[in-house]
Amino acid sequence: MLTFDTRYLSQLHRSAKSAEDNKLAHLLTTAQARLERLPYAGELRRFVRNLHTLREWWIILVPFLFWVGWRTYHAERRTILRQRTSQQRNRHV
Repeated sequence: MLTFDTRYLSQLHRSAKSAEDNKLAHLLTTAQARLERLPYAGELRRFVRNLHTLREWWIILVPFLFWVGWRTYHAERRTILRQRTSQQRNRHV
C-alpha cells in the first residue's frame, strides 16, 4: 500500500510538473511571438547574445561604461550651462 501511495504521489507530481512546463512553454512562446513583432527583434536578440558572451568581462566592463557615461553626462551638462549663462549675459547687456 505504501508503494502505491508513493507511485501515485510521484505520478501526480509529474503531471503537475508537466502542466507547469506547458504553461511556461506557452508563456515563453507568447513572449517570443510578441518580441518577433518588434521592429528590431533580430538586433535585440543579437545584442543580448553578445552581451551574454561578454559575461566574464562584466566586472570590468560595467563600471567602465558607468564611468564613461557619468563623465560624458557631466561634460555635456557643463557645456549646456555655459551656453545658458552666456545667453543670459547677452540678454542683460
